[in-house]
Amino acid sequence: MLKARVGDALKDPNALKLLDVADRNGDRILTFVNDILDAQALSEGKVSVKRQTVNLNQVVTAAVENCQGYA
Repeated sequence: MLKARVGDALKDPNALKLLDVADRNGDRILTFVNDILDAQALSEGKVSVKRQTVNLNQVVTAAVENCQGYA
């Protein structure tokens, strides 16, 4: 939201880069907190897990694509 409001006014590329980093880190923290909450719900038996066969190549490819931006 900050970048949307002041992004055009900022001329410093380092400041814009820092806003991008803050945005990505916020997304990572949100994902981490959600994962913790999911793990807690699983341990309390509030969530059921459905097992199914998956293509491991597709899972790994998707994981790599999701993490490329952080590399």
